[in-house]
Amino acid sequence: MLNLIIEYAPAFLTGILETLAIAIVALIEGLLIGISLTTCSAYSHSMHLIVRCFSNVIIFLPELFILFLIYFAGTEIISAFLHQTVEINAFMASTFTLALVFGCYAYKIFYSNFINMPGGEKEAAKILGLSEKYIWRKILLPSIFQKSLPGLGNLWLILLKETSIVSLIGATELLSRIQFIIVHTQQPFIFYSITAILYFTLSNLSENGLKRLVKI
Repeated sequence: MLNLIIEYAPAFLTGILETLAIAIVALIEGLLIGISLTTCSAYSHSMHLIVRCFSNVIIFLPELFILFLIYFAGTEIISAFLHQTVEINAFMASTFTLALVFGCYAYKIFYSNFINMPGGEKEAAKILGLSEKYIWRKILLPSIFQKSLPGLGNLWLILLKETSIVSLIGATELLSRIQFIIVHTQQPFIFYSITAILYFTLSNLSENGLKRLVKI
């Protein structure tokens, strides 16, 4: 049994790196989406209503449905628009789906912290003659982000585990690598147990890292 584990160790490592790559790209894209939605929502009541409706739709739909919608329906729409067959890359569809959901949840956290901010900071900046854009980028947004770190940390832990759904459209990550190994070894208990340990380790390391980040 140990020989099997050693033999497939490179596959474990590859799966971990693929999982982290998908999660990190989705995290970056998701933060950009969340910040963009918050910015639109903060300075326009009509945009706030649109953003709120959009984020609710994304949050209420199953992630798997959104993944299939982007990958399969997106391919069909783009192909029809360009009048030629175009297939959306599985990695891009996977990261964008996870980022979209992450971004909508992040928006909820950002906006909640925005409306609960004391007005003193903004008023003081206005008295100094600073522009609205400067106040938002240099004062309000960093403060909102700092206060949102605990909630964003929880979203990251969820995102890390949700990467497992991307195998359904052909993208590879840790769980899909393990399933391939199980098909060839017929040892599901051993390799699923290893997978559980790996996910636990990644989540635990992430949680410890986030705790340190919040304390900074």
